[in-house]
Parts: sequence; C-alpha cells; structure tokens
Amino acid sequence: MTVTDSKVIKRLLGVDVYLIDLILEGRFASGSRIVDLGAGGGRNLTWFLSSEAAYDVHVVEPNAELLHVFKDRQAQLGVDLPEENIHRCTIEDCTLEARSFDLVILNAVLHFARDEEHFAELFRRAFDLVAAGGVFFARLATTIGIESFVGGSASGWYSLPDGTQRFLADEALVRSETQRAGAKWVRPFKSTLVERQRTMSTWVLSRPAHP
Repeated sequence: MTVTDSKVIKRLLGVDVYLIDLILEGRFASGSRIVDLGAGGGRNLTWFLSSEAAYDVHVVEPNAELLHVFKDRQAQLGVDLPEENIHRCTIEDCTLEARSFDLVILNAVLHFARDEEHFAELFRRAFDLVAAGGVFFARLATTIGIESFVGGSASGWYSLPDGTQRFLADEALVRSETQRAGAKWVRPFKSTLVERQRTMSTWVLSRPAHP
C-alpha cells in the first residue's frame, strides 16, 4: 500500500492520524468487527466502509442529524450498512454484545462526561465491547501540559483557554482506569498540546487474549 495513491488518500481523509497508524500497521484483518461509539458523521469509519476487506462496521450515535450526515457519507462512498448495524442510542443504553468487537473507537466523546464517575462508566462500557486481542482507541481532552491554565475543578469540567468547556481527565485517572480494566497498552499515552489552548490525548489499549 502506498499513501500517495489518490484512492488510498481519499479513503483516509478525515480519519484520525493515530488510527491511520494502526490501520497501516495491518492490525485489522478482513472481516474484523468495528464499532464507533458516538460516531457523529462517521469520519473515522471511512477506511473501513470503503474497504474490500468486508469489515463488519457498526455505528452508535444518538443524534438523528448526525446519522443523516453519516448516511450521506455512505452514499458518497457507495456503501450501505444494514439498518441493524446503525444504533441510534447512547453508549449507556447500547445493548451490543460484550467482548465482540476487534476495534472499539471512542473519539472526542469522553470529554463530554458529566463527572469522573460518568467518565469511568463510559470507558468501562466501551472497553467491555473489546474482544480478546482487540483494540480500544480513544482521543480525549486532558489536563496534561495545561494544568496551570485551567486551575482546579471539583466536577472535572473546566473552562479552557480556547473558550470551550469540557471534562478533562488527568493522566492518573486514565492510568487507574486502564489498570482497573486489566487492559494492555498498545501505544504509549500520547498528548498533543495545541498552543496552550487545549490538549488532546490518545489512549490505545487492547484486551489480552489470555488473562
């Protein structure tokens, strides 16, 4: 595969760069089950939807307008997921089978948690879907590198220098939830500081094939 190929580039447009890294590494074999929780318009599913590898793609999204955007994306790619693979529900209400997905995507969702307890619930429900040997992939806003700019918060919600308000996890919370889940790190915990306005961190785990 070469990323100079225009068809390959089109399929990767909009996909998170760190997810692209895992895709190009060949981690997801033909037939893998993929679920995007809080998928929005489905930008992180473009590669899987347009692949000849026949991925079993599922979408969880409670917002009807965003599901229309997702269906437009499908039309542009010339694909049509079965209706039973599109789940209009929240992560909390999702009834997908536990430990049945080879990739669980949770992008830009966790920083909308109400508080630390809700953050932990969202993570645990998402990680519960990961099959043995499967991958959990999340991007989330954190306090890393901007601690002195956001101050303290009892609820975990902060006013960021970029003008937004979000729940910010710190590294200790991420690592404690990882340990509690018995998860294995696939990548080091990476954080990108955007001009001291916000920090986006990448959390990539797997469920060990053998306990």
